[in-house]
Amino acid sequence: MNKTPLYGVRIKSCEGVYSPAEDSFLLAEALDVGSGVSVLDMGCGSGFLGLVAAKTAGRVLSVDVNQSALECTEQNACLNGSTNLEVRRSDLFSNIAGSFDFILFNPPYLPTEEGEPRDAVSLAWDGGQSGRDVIDRFLADVSEHINLGGRIYMLGSSLSDYEKTISVLESYGFQISLVARRKLDFEELVVMLAVYDF
Repeated sequence: MNKTPLYGVRIKSCEGVYSPAEDSFLLAEALDVGSGVSVLDMGCGSGFLGLVAAKTAGRVLSVDVNQSALECTEQNACLNGSTNLEVRRSDLFSNIAGSFDFILFNPPYLPTEEGEPRDAVSLAWDGGQSGRDVIDRFLADVSEHINLGGRIYMLGSSLSDYEKTISVLESYGFQISLVARRKLDFEELVVMLAVYDF
């Protein structure tokens, strides 16, 4: 089913794929993607953030570990007539070479307990017991894939200690600012903008 345009793009919901939600919208509101830049949309899901970026970017590479997400992103790229967006299966940076001007990431950040059901959709929010399993893997490799002066737009949550994420990025030479935040009943969401000035 085609939804009302969100931030200038139309998004079709797909079975087995995380649909844009409040965290996605907060990140989309904060995006300021320059003309002609290269963008990596990490964990693309439905393709929503990559398609928002594709309106001004030169090229967008949207990656996900979930094959259904890649198929959904391709469908939504066609729906929006986006010809500058490529999809590729990758577990974080495992299938990515080179670096980018922008990296967008709404990571799995919810703490989960052992034994909770896990399926393709839950990969989008399952951050392990600390909520940081995927976040910490991403942080370990991100500086190898961002151009000098490049920007990371990343969502963080108080449930998975976004302040630790800030500290790690700063230790790698990024300048950090919080460009959006929203308090919910049980957590605070923030959008971190990390500029690589190392």
